[in-house]
Amino acid sequence: MSTADFRRIADRDQAGKAERLLRAAVSAFASLTRPSRREIRQLDQLAAPLFDKVPAETLRYVAAVLSESPHTPPGLLARLCEQSADIAAPLLIRSPLLGDAALLGLIARHGLTHARVIKRRPRVHPTIIQVAKLLEATAARPPEQAAPTPTPASRGLAELARRRLLQTMSDNENAACEGLSAKAADDATHDGDHFRKLRAAALAENREPFFRALAETVCLPYDTARMIARARTYDDLLVALRSLDLTEEQAFLLACAASPWRFPQRRNIRLFLEKFRSISRDAARAQVETSWRESADRSEKSTFASGRDEATALRA
Repeated sequence: MSTADFRRIADRDQAGKAERLLRAAVSAFASLTRPSRREIRQLDQLAAPLFDKVPAETLRYVAAVLSESPHTPPGLLARLCEQSADIAAPLLIRSPLLGDAALLGLIARHGLTHARVIKRRPRVHPTIIQVAKLLEATAARPPEQAAPTPTPASRGLAELARRRLLQTMSDNENAACEGLSAKAADDATHDGDHFRKLRAAALAENREPFFRALAETVCLPYDTARMIARARTYDDLLVALRSLDLTEEQAFLLACAASPWRFPQRRNIRLFLEKFRSISRDAARAQVETSWRESADRSEKSTFASGRDEATALRA
């Protein structure tokens, strides 16, 4: 036998040892009626280095055994819930340690697969049900949208058309936005496009794509959109999303995906929805137009004038 063969046998033995150790530790922990904080911490520390060394079947076993425990170690719980839905399902359905904010965060990160499982929880929050239905409706594309995969050439043409459209909007934002508002059918189409674009950006690895998507969909300068999204409160972000005529479920999903830390408790979710309902679309669009776009235009003109004066002074 070669050295590589011996190494494969050793690796297989190590994997089996890790699996047996994790299963035994979890079974022993589950038998404790009231585990102490020290015992909870010990299981967390033991499971951390073993987690990536065991097969998916072992992770399913661990999730099932700990699914109803109110003492599941937080680190192990978090890692299990981030796995695929078929592994995390017992915890997503039954764990008493997962609050509404944590569940919405999981839906924001993993989408429809986790949402369908979380819907099966007893006494699930109505907002979670609405978000799950929204994702299901979005996934069920109309027949006319189920087009073949575009070729590189068609993608290039689509990208060129998109850039030209954005250039037109930047040249004459007011006329473009008024034109969209004048067509109800086009409004619905664009609103759906806006939501899909913002959702994809909010679920990206970093926040920069969301800043760019917000700037493009609301017709704002990038710096203004970034300031709105990074503000300490979500009041301006709420107005920006309302101006796009999104539903409250769509707006909440975007806000939660972009900044899940804003919604640690159920009352934060309720407050967001109440504020969103209190703002009309016309009022939101008026604020976007008068408070943000005009101030951005004034800032650009001021910067241009300052640069022109400096250039004049240098020539003199």
